[in-house]
Amino acid sequence: MRSPPRRAGPSVAAILCALLAVTAAGSTGAVAASVPAALSFDSPTSTTTLPGTTTTSSTTSTTSTTSPTTTTTTLTPAPVASTTTSSSTTTTTLDPVALANLIQGLGSDVAEAQAVSDYLAARAAASTLGNGLALSGTADPVLVEAAAAQLRAANAQAAAQERFRQAERGIAQVALDLYVSDQPPDAGAAIIDTSADRSAFLDSILQGEEQQAKQAKQQLVQADAEASESRQQADQLVQARTAQLQAIAVQSADNAARAASTAGGGGAPGGATVPPASLLTQESPSILGPSVLTGDELVGWYQSSGRQPNLTVPIAQLATDFESVGAAAGVRADLAFAQSVLETDYFGFPSFGQVAVTDNNFAGIGACDSCSTGLHFPDALTGVEAQMQLLHGYATTSQPFPGPVPGPITVTGCCVTWMALSGVWATNPNYGVEILTLYRSMVQWALRRRTAAARL
Repeated sequence: MRSPPRRAGPSVAAILCALLAVTAAGSTGAVAASVPAALSFDSPTSTTTLPGTTTTSSTTSTTSTTSPTTTTTTLTPAPVASTTTSSSTTTTTLDPVALANLIQGLGSDVAEAQAVSDYLAARAAASTLGNGLALSGTADPVLVEAAAAQLRAANAQAAAQERFRQAERGIAQVALDLYVSDQPPDAGAAIIDTSADRSAFLDSILQGEEQQAKQAKQQLVQADAEASESRQQADQLVQARTAQLQAIAVQSADNAARAASTAGGGGAPGGATVPPASLLTQESPSILGPSVLTGDELVGWYQSSGRQPNLTVPIAQLATDFESVGAAAGVRADLAFAQSVLETDYFGFPSFGQVAVTDNNFAGIGACDSCSTGLHFPDALTGVEAQMQLLHGYATTSQPFPGPVPGPITVTGCCVTWMALSGVWATNPNYGVEILTLYRSMVQWALRRRTAAARL
């Protein structure tokens, strides 16, 4: 059979137009003087800058108004605490509205972070089900089913995306082979006898590829819609779990607010009654309890600050020490880490402080307003153990957690919450506020990454 005559096919521009027509639907996406000197603590004297917040301790920046008999000092970290000093007494006043906003906002962030963490655990459990493994007894079946549906939809979406990409490549390859390179087709060559035959045959092949691409595109659009619906359903479940955790976390605070409704609490937005600051302090995050953030998240947040640690061990090792010792002591290690960030100016150990980097002292232990130095610990782990030992001792009168700090803790059980440490662990009346503000930035950082990992 004679070779078919060569036909001048469509121009390259025409071929690209045909390819673009298929994809035109768009792309897809997707420390205080009142305690013994050996156990007194120095309040931080540095300025701490948080994402979106500027915090300055009372020892470095204040606004003072002086009258013949009194001096009123308003602290700048947040509009939470103010100190009034007369000739005989010093009174610190906490703004209950500002404090309530901080505690409630932090509680909301923590609840959502825990809910997203629960969903991530459900995703892991759903993956094991896909591998034929038994469902873990600790996983919530409702969350697991939602996670499994989301995984199935995501897999279908990925498969549809790949089919569409293959179809696009098919069109381009056919166009190149048949029209540009003029390679004869393997199939159907025997029926080509004329130029018209060749033209019709090549057009039919390209049209077939275009049809497959259109079908793949329709499948992809449907897969995208199903994946979006599964994400919305999962997000609704996570929000419901968040609400449950929030309700549990604030139940006692609500009870305190009702009990204090006639006790002179300040006004709150929306006309709600806010309990006195003393009650809010009691309802702030507890010292004892499990951590919300992992060691890896502590490291990630710290690195995101852009600060360089001045430590005797890598920051990752220090975070691991906080995580392990905190779990053993029953102390919230993530909040203890925030306390240390505040005390050491982001583990920078400024030269004007009483504690040097080689002291491995991360909480101003043994330092005080009238002291020259703090305690020294031989290594970072021992320093963390000392901090956890004291936090445990301050928070409870139960069996003490063993640690390297000498002598008994004479103020055992004085401070159940982190807010209660203000004026006890540190003379700074805003000490607890600064810790919680710093911690909230850590939780919010971790929440964003957990949500992204959960594909919510």
